[in-house]
This record gives sequence, C-alpha cells and structure tokens, in this order.
Amino acid sequence: MSAAKKKILVFIDWYLPGFKAGGPIKSCSSMVQRLHDEFDFRIVTGNTDLNESVQYQNIKSDEWNILEDKTPVFYCSAKSKNHASISKIIEEQMPDVVYLNSMFSPWFTLVPLMVSGKYKNKIKIVVAPRGMLSPGALALKPLKKKMFLHFAKLMRLFNNVTFHASTEIEVNEIKKVFGSKASIVHAINITPKTEIQKQIRTKTSQLTRLVYVGRISEVKNLLQCIHALGSINIGSSKIEFDIYGPVDEISYKQQCDEAIARLSQNIKVNFKGAIDNNAIKAILPGYHFLLLLTMNENYGHAIVESFTAGLPVIISNRTPWRQLENACRGWDLPLEDSSTISAALEKACLMDQQEYNKWSDAAYEFADSIHNNKKTLSDTIRLFEN
Repeated sequence: MSAAKKKILVFIDWYLPGFKAGGPIKSCSSMVQRLHDEFDFRIVTGNTDLNESVQYQNIKSDEWNILEDKTPVFYCSAKSKNHASISKIIEEQMPDVVYLNSMFSPWFTLVPLMVSGKYKNKIKIVVAPRGMLSPGALALKPLKKKMFLHFAKLMRLFNNVTFHASTEIEVNEIKKVFGSKASIVHAINITPKTEIQKQIRTKTSQLTRLVYVGRISEVKNLLQCIHALGSINIGSSKIEFDIYGPVDEISYKQQCDEAIARLSQNIKVNFKGAIDNNAIKAILPGYHFLLLLTMNENYGHAIVESFTAGLPVIISNRTPWRQLENACRGWDLPLEDSSTISAALEKACLMDQQEYNKWSDAAYEFADSIHNNKKTLSDTIRLFEN
C-alpha cells in the first residue's frame, strides 16, 4: 500500500472561481493543479470575489464543495468568519500542514495561526507573505501593519512557522521583519501546465498595441504608465493601450482618466474592465508589449503570461524579472528615471517586424524555461515536508 498523502489545509481570502484578487489565486490554484498527486489539498476561503458582496454562483456557502478538479473547498460566508467556525474546520480536518496566504488577513491568517499554534506538535504552519512584507507594501496603511506586526511579535505568533518566500528578495524582506533566525524556504511560484504556441504578429513602426493587466490601484502604478506615454516622441506613429483589471480605488481611477484626457490624439487608451484568468491567455496574442510599471510585484503572473504569449514586457525593476533588455525579453526600469522609461517605450514603439520577431522569440524561449523548471516543483514539495 502506498502511504497516505499529506493533508494541506490552505487558507486564502479569495480562490476560484474568483479572479479579481489576481496573483495569490493563480499561485494557489497552480500549486494545487501541479501537485495534486503529491498532496491532499483542501481550501478554506471566502464566498465572494474581491470587492464583491454577492456570493459566487453554483457554490454552497459554509460547507464543503468539490470543484471540477476534485479539490474540496469550504466557502465561508460572513457569518462563519469567526474564531469558533475556523477552529471547528481545523479541528475536524486536523491537517498535516496549514498553509496561510497572507500576512494581515484576520480570518484567513491571524485566527488560523492562533488555532493551529495549539497543535504545533501535530500541525506544521507555513505562511506565504505574498509580497506583503516588501517596503512598498508596508508603506501602504503603515500604521495598521506596524501595529499588527508588533502585536504578532509580542504574542510570538510567528515563532513556530515556516515562511514561504517566492523570491530571494522576499527571503531578505522576511529576515528584516522577523530576524535572521526565521525559518524560510525559498520556492518560486508554480505556473500552471502550459503548452506554448508560437504566433507571429504583425508589427510596424506605425502602430504599437500595449496591454496592462492588473488592478487599478496605486501600488500597480497605472498612472505612471499613462504619464510615460504622454512624454514620448514617436512622431505620427500610433499607440493603442488597453487596460484590463478591476477598479480597486475609484479616486485613483479618476486621476488616470484625467491624465488620459491630456494625451495626444495618436495615443488611444481603453479601459476594458476586469477579466477572468482564463480569458487573459486569449487576449494577449493581440498585443505587442505588456506595460506594467508596478511599485512592487512579488511574482507577477501577468508578466509570465505575457512571456508565454510571446510579448516582451516593459516593467519596473521592482519585480523578480530582471536583466531583461540584454536578453531581448523587454525592459525592467527604475521608476525614478522617467527618461529611461520614455526611451524604452520609444524603442518598443518604433520597432519594425524583423527586430520585433527577435524580441518575441526571446520572450517565448524564456517562458519555456520558466514553465519547465522542475526545481520549482521540488522546492514547493520541500516546503511542506517536516
């Protein structure tokens, strides 16, 4: 008889069929997809998508549901987001590992952390900060986060946990907050099973199609993308810039609208709204470059998806994806240097077919190396070992 698979109880604020929370959903669902033969994953999550009040269709709240991929998911309604309900789930399941996908979530990090801590000899606790300990993330609502971390250290909540760092940068961020003795496993986020299909798209110096995929919020920095487009010199060449993502901050969206109104007539910007994860793959081949100057990106699924579609990327240097230009994969740019950003955009827009094909091929090749990195799977398996 084969040994029983380890039971991993995953707590995450939003999960499938949700998509508006972006990266964490993709990271978790890809992990479940790729490692379901190794582990028995069970998900505990909310019953609505990010910033939504209506529950998902075709699910039952406050009980276990079985998704199409056979994963059991418990969708918590507002009434079951309490200490007693979370305790009951953990005590009934009694998993080998509790995997927490946030630093600051009260019901899907703090409470499970406290409850699981009572069973520290039976349950391994793994915490994935998901970029929330980066300087950029900590600078947003800093007082609340500072108070939480102070309380957590005072109560020694994180003393017996293993941290999942998805980049070497995040390893250092965790050490900066919790000290050099913190238990950390570095494992890059797993990508979904992907078959790369090369396509040749027409590219002339007269028209460039740019795409943005991300939430409309300050940290994603869409406004700087728009300002950058307003500062470039491309003569009579045209740009079409399509923006996909939910509006997180209405006032920030208004600032973006005002900046768009000041752009020259040869630059057209369109807000396309939120888009389901599966639909992103279908729309990306219609563009030439991803433009995403985020203030902080722990992984950047939209970046990897763009490489997979053969799109070179124009991104900030605050992501794990670096040294791109020399390899013709795109540009990773300092947000403080507007002239460098403008120069990269001008070069991208004025590329002809031959030059663009070289860069697109480099993006495809890089994507292939990312998706077929077996070490990514083995590192994540090690994360859940004793």
